[in-house]
Amino acid sequence: MPRSSAIIDWDNFLGQKCSFSLHELACYSSLNLDPLVIEILRVLWSNYTIPHSTRTQLTQYWQTELPKQLTNPDLITILSSLASSPSGVMLLTAIAAFNSYYQHSSLPIILSTQSTISNPPPSLPPLPISKITSLTTLCSSLHLPKPFTDLVRDYASLSNPYPDSSPLISRLNDERGLEHAGPETVIGMFELFSDFCAGKVGQHLTCHYGRDAGFGAAVAEWIFGLAFEITGPDGTRLALREEKVGDSDAKNNEGGEGVLLTLKFQNRGRPVDGPVLVDPPLNVK
Repeated sequence: MPRSSAIIDWDNFLGQKCSFSLHELACYSSLNLDPLVIEILRVLWSNYTIPHSTRTQLTQYWQTELPKQLTNPDLITILSSLASSPSGVMLLTAIAAFNSYYQHSSLPIILSTQSTISNPPPSLPPLPISKITSLTTLCSSLHLPKPFTDLVRDYASLSNPYPDSSPLISRLNDERGLEHAGPETVIGMFELFSDFCAGKVGQHLTCHYGRDAGFGAAVAEWIFGLAFEITGPDGTRLALREEKVGDSDAKNNEGGEGVLLTLKFQNRGRPVDGPVLVDPPLNVK
C-alpha cells in the first residue's frame, strides 16, 4: 500500500485545468516533450514533504544555478517553469537524485512504477515506460550539486568493507549477497522519508535497502534533512547522523540512541505470509 506521500487526489487533478503559455508549449515541442506526461509526474510528486530551507535552496538551484551550466534556452524555460511550484521542485530533485546513482535506463522504470502504484483512475492509466523514455532530453540534463553526489559516493562505499577494488575483493563483496533495490523499494524510500520529515512516523523503523542503503542515506540527509544511523547486515553501526534541519517541518527525532530511522545494508526478507514482492533490482552506475 502506498504511504501518505503517494496518495493522490486524482479526482481533484482530473478536474483541474493545465495552464501552459504558448512559449512554454513551443519549448516542449522543440524538445519533443509531452507536457501532459510532465504534468502527471509533477502531480505524483506533489505530496512529498521536504524542509522549507531545503526547498528554497533547491528552487534557487533549478531556476538560477543549473541554467548557467546549460546552453539550450528551451530547456532553461521548462526548468524555470517547473521550479516555480513545490511539486515541480520535488520532481526535478527526485529525477536528479536518481541520475546520480542509477543508470539512465532505470529512471523510466522507477517513474512508471510510481505511476502504477499511485492507483490512477481507469480514465488515466499508468504511464508506460515508453512515455517516460521520451523525456530523455530533459531528464539527462538534471543533476544535483557536488555535495550530494559526494554523499552518495561516501555512504555507498560503506557497503564494501574492503576498499581494495581488485577482482578478488569485488567477488568477496558480491558473495555477501547484497542486492540493489528495485523500483518499488526506491519509491517507498522517498515516501517514508517524506512522512518522517512531516512528522507522520512516530516509531523506530529499520529499513532494509540492500546495497543501496548508502544512496538512501544521502537522500535522507541532503534532501529530507533527517537524522539516522546506517548499519551493516550484522547490525554494526557504520555511520550516525545526529544533525537535522532545524525547520518546524523536519520532525525526525534527534540524539544518538533516539534516532528513529535505521538504514541497513541488508536485503529485504521474505514475508512470513502473503505474496513475495517482485521488485527486480535496478541498474546502478
